[in-house]
Amino acid sequence: MTDAHDAQKQLEQLLKQQEDLAAKIDAQRKASRDAALETVKNLCKAYEFSAADLKGYIKATRTRSATKKATPRKRRS
Repeated sequence: MTDAHDAQKQLEQLLKQQEDLAAKIDAQRKASRDAALETVKNLCKAYEFSAADLKGYIKATRTRSATKKATPRKRRS
């Protein structure tokens, strides 16, 4: 009976450690990303890069207006 109880307690401790590590990883990833973004901004400013210069290297996303709906296709009879 105590073996099962000890195993459950150990599992709970390991899950807690996993949650703590996940939080630390997220914080480190955010800090690293912020530092990298600052470096990119400084380099773009120093070398006068434009969006056109970086066109093939950055991901551009297009957002669709929430009020604009897609037009339905016309059916051919």
